[in-house]
Amino acid sequence: MSIDNETFTSTFVAPSDLPDGTLFRHIPLWSDPPSLPDTPHTLLLNITGAINSTTGVWVDYFVYEVSESTPINDTRFFVDDRDSRIQYGDGWKPIDSNDTVMHTLTGSGAAGSTLSFTFEGTGISVYGALNQSVNREVVQANFAIDNESSVTYSPQPPSSFKFNNLYFNETNLEPGNHTMKVSTLTDATIWIDYLLVTPINATALASSNSTTSTSFPVPSSTTSPAPDSSNRTHIATGAIVGGVIGGVFGLIAGILLVSFFMRRRRRKQYHDAHYIAPCT
Repeated sequence: MSIDNETFTSTFVAPSDLPDGTLFRHIPLWSDPPSLPDTPHTLLLNITGAINSTTGVWVDYFVYEVSESTPINDTRFFVDDRDSRIQYGDGWKPIDSNDTVMHTLTGSGAAGSTLSFTFEGTGISVYGALNQSVNREVVQANFAIDNESSVTYSPQPPSSFKFNNLYFNETNLEPGNHTMKVSTLTDATIWIDYLLVTPINATALASSNSTTSTSFPVPSSTTSPAPDSSNRTHIATGAIVGGVIGGVFGLIAGILLVSFFMRRRRRKQYHDAHYIAPCT
């Protein structure tokens, strides 16, 4: 990989000690990129070889930081579940998961648990993991904006395990500051992975230290089964995630994440964690 005609370069080599057919997601391709001047840049991703005939790379999205002068039309900001601006009440539990964005989830398995998030923008979506199978209590949660509009999420059981499950989506808010409140209604576990916020302008999320924000396509729920993210880059310089993800079949089959301008994170030891137990 290179930026601006090889002014900056990096090489990613898939680990050779993974079992054949192993599936991992959100593996950084370029986890410690350089600081760049505030000008347009070009990234080149060049696949130079494969371990065998069954390997390959899938490109999904990019993660990069922007300045306040960067146009952000049709862009939404990404907010990770570990972002310090999400205020969790009692009952929420953070865990690590290899199959979720930033390898993190925050869940509650207790009725009456609440969280709140204040943002500036015109829309917000909430995504997470859903384990609503037979003989489990139904996941139910109430989502409210500014103590006015209220929506109760309740899936039709049974359903298979899902990542990128859309819990709540509001796209028609008046431009300005809003507060979203989530309240769990049952003891069934709800897992929060990330929020997508539609900003008013490039400085919409510049009020505090937070997760990198992102230019993020709306993910679809999936039945196929992220590093500690407590200190993200300052949004004062602006940040948009578009993140490059690729998947490698066979040895690495899955999705690979490139995060630009994010501080180095300690890589987790990968393990088979497709099942996420309920909170207790």
